[in-house]
Amino acid sequence: MMKPIIWICLFFSASLYAHPHIFATVFLSIEFESSGVMIIKNRWVFDELYSAAKIDAVDINQDGKLSAEEWYEIERSVVQSAQRFNYYNYLLMGTQFLASNGYKNCEVKKEGASLVIYFDLNFKMKAQKEYTILTFALKDLSNYIQFDLDMNKVKVQAPSNIEVEYFTDVLEGLTLFKAFPPSTEALYLRFRGK
Repeated sequence: MMKPIIWICLFFSASLYAHPHIFATVFLSIEFESSGVMIIKNRWVFDELYSAAKIDAVDINQDGKLSAEEWYEIERSVVQSAQRFNYYNYLLMGTQFLASNGYKNCEVKKEGASLVIYFDLNFKMKAQKEYTILTFALKDLSNYIQFDLDMNKVKVQAPSNIEVEYFTDVLEGLTLFKAFPPSTEALYLRFRGK
């Protein structure tokens, strides 16, 4: 009798841990510079509950206004801490996941009741004469943060000296994305310099 109770307790404790605690609506664009360098521009809009709690947590003097140092604390605790997860931006080239070369142009704002964070991710690669093929997905594999992103709305922009083709589809069947739910949408992209 004790064994089934233990299994039930383990099941429910695991499911409590696995549900999202933070919700973010994400808007992305992928842009190529004329030099051929690719940049992923992120805009994360957090849910109102998390936004209120995060802003309250960094408002040290509780005056209701955030100083530059307090805004930086949000950047440090959200964006910089996401570095170890590649900012949840998973970019696969061939059989290798590419590490971001860091972020720039970070801006933290409060828009209405939501905390909004903008930042650009740089990757060490450039358009070559031959096609480079990439698969891009956005996901928190721990399921602590639930990202809501419509891949069909991702903007891909390139100057006239770079040729780009892309489409969206699910990750089902891609062995290098085994840790992802197969229904996760991805952006499949190929590009080259003209």
